[in-house]
Order: sequence, then structure tokens, then C-alpha cells
Amino acid sequence: MTARTATSIATLLVVACLWYLFTSATGWVGSARFPNPAEFGQAVKQIALTGYADARIHQHVIAVHCPANQRGHGVPRGVASKMTRTH
Repeated sequence: MTARTATSIATLLVVACLWYLFTSATGWVGSARFPNPAEFGQAVKQIALTGYADARIHQHVIAVHCPANQRGHGVPRGVASKMTRTH
């Protein structure tokens, strides 16, 4: 494992721990402002299994990545790609 990968994993773990600490353990951030991990998991489960807005998650992903829809997503995708390093 490279140092960059280890740093990325450590960062994700720290963010997840802080998320749990501030939302579930202490209640400093209310669920009206930011969902706790359990609520987030329930929402992902609902979107993946029963769907949202008459479609499941894979159908939403296909709609976003379909060539016919890329005009509306081209600018945000271009901005996002410029913000990431490739080397």
C-alpha cells in the first residue's frame, strides 16, 4: 500500500468517526441538518432496493451517464475533472 492510499483511507476513517461522534454519540449536529450514519444507511438501502422517484440507484446512474444527458452534466463533470490530479 502506498503512502497516498494509506492517507486516503485514514482520512476517510477519521471523517467517518467524526461524523458518528458529532451526529450519533453527542447529538451536536441534529438530524435536521445532517443525517447520522444509521439514517444514511437506511436511505441508501431504500434507494438501492425499493428506489426513489420511480427508479433504483442503477437507473439514476445510467440516466446521468447516458450520452443524451451529458450536455446538462458536461460543465460540472469538466469542473470536477479539473479539480482532481491525474499524476
